[in-house]
Amino acid sequence: MSWVEITGYDPSCTWRNHGLANRESSAEDFASVGLLLLRRHKQRYPPAVRGEGNIPVVYGKPYRPITAEALAQDVELCRKKQRLRLLSLGLPASAAQAAADAKAAAAACEILGSSWAEEIAAASPNLGPSSALIAAAKAGAPLELHMHLKSVFCATLKAALLCDIAALQEQQIKQPQEQLLQPEADMHWLLHVTESVFKDAFYEPSIRAAASACDFAQPARELLQALQRIRTQQKRNSSSLKESLLPLLLTEDGRGALEKYIAAVDKQVLGSLCSSWERSGVLQTQAAPQQRRHEGAPARVRQLSALNTGKDAGTPMALSSYADAAERCKSDTRRKSSPLFLRASDVKAARTAIAKHGFVVIKNALTPEQLQEASEGGLKMKEVDPNIYCTRPTYGRLHCLLRGSLIEQSLLDAQRLFMPLVHSYLSSGAPPEAGGFQEERRLFVSEVQTVNAGCLCLRCRRLFVSEVQTVNADALALSQPWHRDNSHRGLTVVLPLVSISHSNGPTELLPGSHVLIGEGGDSWLQWLRSLPAFLKVVVAGGSTVKAEIQPGDALVYDSRLLHRGQANETWHPRPTLILRYDYKETPPPGVYTSTGIVWFMLLLDVINFQELYYA
Repeated sequence: MSWVEITGYDPSCTWRNHGLANRESSAEDFASVGLLLLRRHKQRYPPAVRGEGNIPVVYGKPYRPITAEALAQDVELCRKKQRLRLLSLGLPASAAQAAADAKAAAAACEILGSSWAEEIAAASPNLGPSSALIAAAKAGAPLELHMHLKSVFCATLKAALLCDIAALQEQQIKQPQEQLLQPEADMHWLLHVTESVFKDAFYEPSIRAAASACDFAQPARELLQALQRIRTQQKRNSSSLKESLLPLLLTEDGRGALEKYIAAVDKQVLGSLCSSWERSGVLQTQAAPQQRRHEGAPARVRQLSALNTGKDAGTPMALSSYADAAERCKSDTRRKSSPLFLRASDVKAARTAIAKHGFVVIKNALTPEQLQEASEGGLKMKEVDPNIYCTRPTYGRLHCLLRGSLIEQSLLDAQRLFMPLVHSYLSSGAPPEAGGFQEERRLFVSEVQTVNAGCLCLRCRRLFVSEVQTVNADALALSQPWHRDNSHRGLTVVLPLVSISHSNGPTELLPGSHVLIGEGGDSWLQWLRSLPAFLKVVVAGGSTVKAEIQPGDALVYDSRLLHRGQANETWHPRPTLILRYDYKETPPPGVYTSTGIVWFMLLLDVINFQELYYA
């Protein structure tokens, strides 16, 4: 007789003795324990306060675009406030007005004008005409962002010099016994302010590397020499020779010298950028038929849009400055709304938020016209182009691939607002030897190709629109499994075409999970190294994020972020427009080399399955 027959004890029945007879998998048991721990944690640490769109406030507020008209009002308000503040410090009226104008000019640079292509063509004719530069920008060259940062740098530098000098003068008056401005430190102070503003404006390392071939010392010496001549012409007493030259910047003659200094600095930065673009090869447009810009396929060679999956279909990017449509915007009397722009400061903050949390939300990212075009294009796509490929990878979800289709062009205008964020987060255009991401030096400091007249040009990473698709969650569609769009750095933009609430299938995100996959792809070492940072972000928010957004909003997240579409519990479909951006060298879905992240996703699926029955 066996021990089981004598005692009636069967180790395999332990879980049944606890009332859990249906547990057949150790993975499910482990998931239940994990779920219990999560509940205990939530009881001990209440979830974070929810803000707009049901997003925890610890992840920041949504970003809001601005129109040129609204920015002009902000600029005037900034000018008035700055002028009153400087006058209260005892600054002469002319100097206060000049500093206020400089501060207002810096505020006006929050958006980029449409004449950047003409500026580049005039400075470097060898790069081609403005039309060729616009075509290169549509093909993925980050010209707009780089030119915008250059404008921000020059305008901010001028305002910083004038306002800082005014503040130092005020402190000098209050503390006459201390010499805050010393003549021997003029050069050091001038270069320090210039380099600090430069580093702050060109905040992304690889972009800063593209503009770093500048020698600010020579323009600074010329500025101080000009100020010395101004002092000599003013015929001051000999004691003034021991005073700093920098307060002369607040005089009328000094402001003229400052303008020349800013112009010289601007010329150096533009020259560095042009040289970097030329060396990196980012301006070279592909001439191969399969890579050139999509103009609409010939009628006799129409192909299913699924054939473009994972490769560059030539889908153009939109220009955030409307440089390609500036005249049309002015002459189109039917246009009911003004173009929208994302502030340069918001682009910088949003980039930081994506790097930390993995996602951001932009409210009202589309104009009414852009939203209408996107909605009509998604609803009528089969009528316009029957070769659009549609598939149902999960139950109740219809994915329609639109790249290379006839309605592609009608959807591309929706990209304009967030393109600066795309180029900021996915930097390109810097030659590999200039620095930047480690994987760029490791993977792409590779081949040297010969172009045109035997000129050698190092290849850089290039962006492309890797996906344009509509995803329609049918009524009562089930939840997707947890997944990521790419195992390498990329961006995904979700544009809802209807209101998304907690019941009709919002996109559920796991904040911070993108750090589990490094810049170079998936690996066990990166997964273990980044796990503490990931847990810190998750604990801060208290749980996953289910973004509730409205038509015209944009949900932007890192392609490595773990996410899924929630179940649609309503009787109405929920359509969205999805755009993805990746590097040509690392197209989606990437390579899964670490089983750790795969098991992690499976565990999330099991835990969410258990929540259905043990919530």
